[in-house]
Amino acid sequence: MKITAVIGSPHKGGVGVTTPLKGEPTAAQQQKIALETAKAANRFHELLTNPEMPAPGIKELMIFRFVRSSHKSGTGLPADYEYFKANGWFESDYFYETKLGLIKRAVGCWADRQSAKQGEKARKQQIGLV
Repeated sequence: MKITAVIGSPHKGGVGVTTPLKGEPTAAQQQKIALETAKAANRFHELLTNPEMPAPGIKELMIFRFVRSSHKSGTGLPADYEYFKANGWFESDYFYETKLGLIKRAVGCWADRQSAKQGEKARKQQIGLV
């Protein structure tokens, strides 16, 4: 068996479709694929019709914060800096309105501090102080 496709949203999960290496899928495999596809379609529909955006996971939050700090420190492209500034992302918790719990706020602050330290280290290396 091999995975031939993975379809889905990072917020609502996805579906992995497996097919036999040779020949056609069996009736049981076809039924399982149809069921998993239907479940994924329902999750996707729910995501599209739900007006509330889900809270970001810790991984997504950290990536956003690291990228934001990079642009804030000036190590990114000027156009990216302007885009973040125009959207208010330098002051926001995330790139869309969401509520972060205590742990995610703490992780976000940690990511901001770590990014600032890395940015300062990179600037010092660029000018030859390290």
